Amino acid sequence: MTLIAYLTLAAIIALVLLLVLLLLRAVLHVDLFRFIPTSVLTLLNKHSLWLAFAVALFATLGSLYFSEVQGLAPCQLCWYQRIFMYPLSLMFLIAALRHDKNVVRYALPLSLFGLIIALYQVYIQVFPESALSCIANGISCSDINVNYFGFITIPVMSVVSFLMVIVATILPSLNLSNTK
Repeated sequence: MTLIAYLTLAAIIALVLLLVLLLLRAVLHVDLFRFIPTSVLTLLNKHSLWLAFAVALFATLGSLYFSEVQGLAPCQLCWYQRIFMYPLSLMFLIAALRHDKNVVRYALPLSLFGLIIALYQVYIQVFPESALSCIANGISCSDINVNYFGFITIPVMSVVSFLMVIVATILPSLNLSNTK
């Protein structure tokens, strides 16, 4: 197993936990955020742009690692995901340095389009017979070249990365303050 696999698993757990907490608050009006220390929530809100930058940078470097170090040539859908992820690193770096929360206007559409493409690739990996022809340079988009824990493939890592960027982008607007 690699560091990438463990970080992806940790991110999945964090996303599921956040989703459960938000659903409990929205549906049952149970606010479990009050049990999270104020300092943690403040840190997440204050540094959400740096978090988004770190995720985008790590996703960019991870994709380059798989293609340039491991020698896995990216398929056509992987290239499209890269087109949407790579600029996010620079955008969030500039936004974090300038404390510019307006980056959401530009970053969110890129993240959403990248997420849709990544979700489609996960779908065609699970159901390869349903895929339209997706072969670039002899590489099928439904091929699974990396598989950690039986479900973490490169497109799953991409989905998690785009979701983490989206969450970090909208985090300040979620009003996660606790009521201790």
